[in-house]
Amino acid sequence: MKKTISLIISFLILSFVVVTANATFAKEVQNTSMVRIIHASPDAPAVDIVIDGEIVVENAAFKAVTDYLTLSAGEHEVKIYATGTEDEQDPVIEADITTDADKAYTVAAVNTVDNIELVISEDDLALTEGMTKIRVGHFSPDAPPVNVGLKDDKVVFEDVSFKDITDFVELEADTYNFEVVTSDNEQPVLDLSGTKLDKNTVYSVYAINMLDSIEPLIVTYVVE
Repeated sequence: MKKTISLIISFLILSFVVVTANATFAKEVQNTSMVRIIHASPDAPAVDIVIDGEIVVENAAFKAVTDYLTLSAGEHEVKIYATGTEDEQDPVIEADITTDADKAYTVAAVNTVDNIELVISEDDLALTEGMTKIRVGHFSPDAPPVNVGLKDDKVVFEDVSFKDITDFVELEADTYNFEVVTSDNEQPVLDLSGTKLDKNTVYSVYAINMLDSIEPLIVTYVVE
C-alpha cells in the first residue's frame, strides 16, 4: 500500500513538472515580437545591424529590407554601423526600441546620413480572408507633403509628410492606378499606375530617395 501511494505521489509530481515546463515554454514562445529593418537613407553606406550585441544583418545596402526577425518582447539596443566598422568606429545610429508581445514592427533608417534617424511603426498584419490592405510611408527627405490616391478619383491618404506612415486601408484584391501628388498644388510626384494588390497580402509602399530620384519601395507580407 505504501509503495502504491509513493508511486501515485511520484506520478503527480512528475505530471506537475511536465505541465509547469510546458506552461513556461508556451509563455516563452508567446512572449515574442517581430521586427524588420529597412535601409532608407539615400546617401548612407551599406550597414551592419547589431541588436543586443549580436550582428543580425550584414552589409545591407540602400533599399534593403530584412525579413521579420523574432525578438523577445521588451527593450532592445539597436546599433547600426557602416559595414565592417563595428570594432573601429562609433555606430551611425544607436537607439533603444521597445516591442510588445505578439506584435510586429518596421524599423526604418531614414534621412540623409548627416541626420540619419530611426522611424518605428507598428505593423498591423491582421487581414480579412481574401482581402488586401495597403499603407504608405514618406521617406524622401526633401520631398514636400503628398496626397496618395486613385487617378481621377478620391484621395486615399492625405497630406503625408516626411517620416509619416499612414494607417492601413483594406481593399478588394485588384489592380489600382494610384498616383502621388503634392498636397498643395497636386503636382505629380510618382505614377503608380497598374499597382497589383494580391489577396491575403499586406503592402507597405514607401517613397524613398531624394525628390529628383524619388521611387517607390514596396514591402509585402503574405498572411497565411
